[in-house]
Amino acid sequence: MKKFLITLLFILSFNMCFGQEYKDELSVVCFTASFVKDKELKDWKKLSSVNKHTVDIEKNSAVMTTENISVVPTIIIYDNGVLVKKWEANILFELDVDIKEIQRIIDEVIESKF
Repeated sequence: MKKFLITLLFILSFNMCFGQEYKDELSVVCFTASFVKDKELKDWKKLSSVNKHTVDIEKNSAVMTTENISVVPTIIIYDNGVLVKKWEANILFELDVDIKEIQRIIDEVIESKF
């Protein structure tokens, strides 16, 4: 029984740590799926001074609940795990935000730390 509890604790702690790595430090995360690849923000990888991650909800469906994702693509900026800004696609699965706006928010977060 003790061995079982230790194993269970290890698995849960590993999932909690590993599952949140996309939120580390200042990060931009694009939650997406294969059926909207053509609707993603084209140049989002060009953002500077930020970690960039893509999360495929088809491969990781649990993230839809944990991150409250109701439509894809969705872009979220996190600062050390705290949601800073969230953009969700419209009814046509298009994002109504551009790279300049996202970079502006990133720059504001960085400037606020000084």
